[in-house]
Amino acid sequence: MLRGPVRLITSVASRLQRWTAAELAPSHVAAWREVRQAVRARFATRAQGLRFRRDPDAYVRGLEQQFLTSGLPV
Repeated sequence: MLRGPVRLITSVASRLQRWTAAELAPSHVAAWREVRQAVRARFATRAQGLRFRRDPDAYVRGLEQQFLTSGLPV
C-alpha cells in the first residue's frame, strides 16, 4: 500500500516506463528496513491514538491490565 506523496510519483512513473523486478528491488536493504521500521512506528502510534479516541475508558483499562500482568511490583 502506498501512502502520501509516493502515490503521485508512482502513478506517473508506472505509466512512463515498464519496470523490471530487479529495478524495483531495494538497492540498500538496511536503509529500506529503517524506513519500513519508521513507517510501522508511525502507524502504530496513529492506531493507538485512534483506539484511545474511540473508547478512552476501555483503552485505559487495557493499559492498567497490561501493567498489572507485566510482573512489575505494585
